[in-house]
Amino acid sequence: MEEEIQEGNSQVQIFDLILDTINNMFNNLFSSIDNNLYNLLDDIVFLDCETVITDTMQSIFFSDKFNLLILANILVGCIVTYRVIKIVISMYTSQETELPYLFILKSVVLIIVMNNCLFICGQIVEINSYITMYLIELGDYLFKQPVSFLTFANEINTYISSKNTFDLFSLDGVIKSMVTLGSISLLISYIIRYILIKILILCSPFMFLCLLQDNLKPYFSNWLKYLLSLLLTQNIVCIVLYLPYILDFSNDTYSKFLVICTIIILYKLNGYIKEFMGGFSTNSSGSISSSILRSMQRK
Repeated sequence: MEEEIQEGNSQVQIFDLILDTINNMFNNLFSSIDNNLYNLLDDIVFLDCETVITDTMQSIFFSDKFNLLILANILVGCIVTYRVIKIVISMYTSQETELPYLFILKSVVLIIVMNNCLFICGQIVEINSYITMYLIELGDYLFKQPVSFLTFANEINTYISSKNTFDLFSLDGVIKSMVTLGSISLLISYIIRYILIKILILCSPFMFLCLLQDNLKPYFSNWLKYLLSLLLTQNIVCIVLYLPYILDFSNDTYSKFLVICTIIILYKLNGYIKEFMGGFSTNSSGSISSSILRSMQRK
């Protein structure tokens, strides 16, 4: 009988040891993620001109041998030549066409704008970053704490668990796991947003080029709409980060699930903005291609 009791106790001790090992392993993993993830989120979400317009991007536009602007200017030359020939032919066929002087003036203006498109895009990004800075400073003034993902993480960690020990197989442990995994998905989503912004800026010379042709103007409109929707996302993120202070979280189960809902809102935010004003959504792999197809169908 005593041997069975001792065997049972040893099994319980082994189980507790395994449980403690698992908890320590996941606690260290989540702590490592928290220490690195939220600072990176602050850098990748709140963009400014220096973050987006890097030296590498400038070299793509202003390389000595060959760059995007040279290619865009070659295409401009082709379009202008085609339109001039069309205008000359219309003089003999009596077809209605654009006035020559008006077309030349418009072409000169667009060529100047196109060759300064990187500066224009940089100023758009910078103006948007000023709005973001204002919202961050407003939150700092209202709530006496800086508005950032790092501060948000520190706040929600106090609501998720008030204990010093981490238990993966408890409600707090499950919620902590969901928040951490949700934050990783959030980071991936905003990295995709960052890449899309850079791609759209790289396409800017050709989008300004579309203004020369009436049938290509919708492409410029869609490009501008996509760029603005991606940039404006970071301003809405600032407002969402006000939630821990506005909703007055406390250490109860309701507040813990509010934390999860806040993470979900941040993840789906770009999709909500897309539904409101159009543009790219970074929440699903098929959303970008489907939005492009819908844009083409509207033409």
